[in-house]
Amino acid sequence: MSRSAILSALDRAAIGLSALCAVHCLVSVVLIAGLSVAGTIWTDPAIHRIGMFGAVLLAGIAFGPTLARERLSRGLAVGLCGLFLMALGLLVPHGWPEIAATITGASLLAVAHLMNTRARD
Repeated sequence: MSRSAILSALDRAAIGLSALCAVHCLVSVVLIAGLSVAGTIWTDPAIHRIGMFGAVLLAGIAFGPTLARERLSRGLAVGLCGLFLMALGLLVPHGWPEIAATITGASLLAVAHLMNTRARD
């Protein structure tokens, strides 16, 4: 498997993880509303920190070669905005502001990985 194919696979995996992040946030709202015990386990801050660590790690690996080739690409700029919003979601209280920041950030990050994949191909 070529280096480009591996990086494209990483970008696709990151897009999938961004989608899972959005599903997690939406399901959390339902769980909190309907099942408070399960909701508290599901929304444990550790899950969010682990997810953020994974997002930063994958972004670093996937965007690293792009950054080495170009100082700042549009995809990287969009990805950094997405990571910023996801990090902001860790800092605000649980509720709609957290959900909005996290889902918007994860969506931007997914778009950035798609842009990165297309730029590489």
